[in-house]
Amino acid sequence: MKTYAYTRKSLESFSKEEDLKKFNIPTEEEKTEKLKLLCQRIESQEELFRIMKFKKRNRIMCTPIDYETTILIRKMNHDLRKITRLKITGRSETISALREICSESMPLKIIKLDIEKFYDSICTRKIEKIVEKNLKTVHQLRVNIKKYLQWSQKNVNGLPTGISISASLAEYYLQQTLDQGASSISGVYFYKRYVDDIIIICSSEREFEEYISDFKQQLPDELKLNTTENKISKIELLTGKDNGNFNYLGYHFDITGKEKRTVALDIAQTKIKKRKTKFVKAFLQFFKDGNEEDLQKRFLLLNSGYKYWDSSRDRKMNAGICNTYSEINLPSRSLKELQNFYRSCFFNPKFQLYHRIKMCHLSKETKKMIISFDLQKHIKKRYFFNFSGLELYRLSKCWRDI
Repeated sequence: MKTYAYTRKSLESFSKEEDLKKFNIPTEEEKTEKLKLLCQRIESQEELFRIMKFKKRNRIMCTPIDYETTILIRKMNHDLRKITRLKITGRSETISALREICSESMPLKIIKLDIEKFYDSICTRKIEKIVEKNLKTVHQLRVNIKKYLQWSQKNVNGLPTGISISASLAEYYLQQTLDQGASSISGVYFYKRYVDDIIIICSSEREFEEYISDFKQQLPDELKLNTTENKISKIELLTGKDNGNFNYLGYHFDITGKEKRTVALDIAQTKIKKRKTKFVKAFLQFFKDGNEEDLQKRFLLLNSGYKYWDSSRDRKMNAGICNTYSEINLPSRSLKELQNFYRSCFFNPKFQLYHRIKMCHLSKETKKMIISFDLQKHIKKRYFFNFSGLELYRLSKCWRDI
């Protein structure tokens, strides 16, 4: 049983096999020694977090650089989520509920908003005050979070991006400061926030700008809305016969009004474009290393569901296209477009990849696997494959900049 104490035994329960391989800890003795050192660091509160910063797609990302920090952050994240009963509505549940309310024939307005530079902008001193006030019964967790926030204040803007406890702290902060007030705005039927992506369904009786103004008043002072054109959507459906469309959480919503309003879901074009790029990058990696088995695995990783162990949540998770886009309508135009792209890379000389594939030593088995792959069937049947954490890390390395 996991406890809120930070003893060697309680910390050890958060250690995973993949951590030992990643940080080159081959023996039990070495692991025990590392855990003892972590207990000393917790007691002294000196050099508690060793975190590396790196750039990814022009963003500053962070990752733990030693075993001790990895274990400590994992336990802190677990404890915080448990003690606060932090619940984040799943993507599929949000999309399903959104489709249902958009199907209603009543007059409504749809507003999609985005918080600009979410993690970079959050005020860590405000989080510190909320933690101090609400986590009085868990002294060591409170002290450790305070130290983590102090590291953040010295080294990054806002919260470190890419670390599990940052996501939990940000979520807890906005649940405490934003969500309740936003959902109570006059005329709002439906409000959901998924990290920094916000969707509001509201009455047609008020103007768009009134709703947006009311929402800004609920938003913590340091956070601003992204004013980029593709980050804000406003759709008005006054009758059951009105049409409209928008993108949310990687889905494309196509609302058609006839006798009854219908909502068709597909994968947003921006996400299809990314998958095409990943397919090309998988082949470019194959041209470099000649590893056909890895090429097959990358193709499955890209086009199926997969299961993996999520260390931060301490459980097995489902991911991949079958999981992320489980709510789309089949047959899907986006999946057909993606499948046609794969095949064109093998048969159409106008595609740049065609010439390189033709010249490389690719087995008939792999060619057949890709050409005959039925994306619609994989989504419908929800085919899943198992990958270890280390395997996922290795296979997805060639996609890091996408």
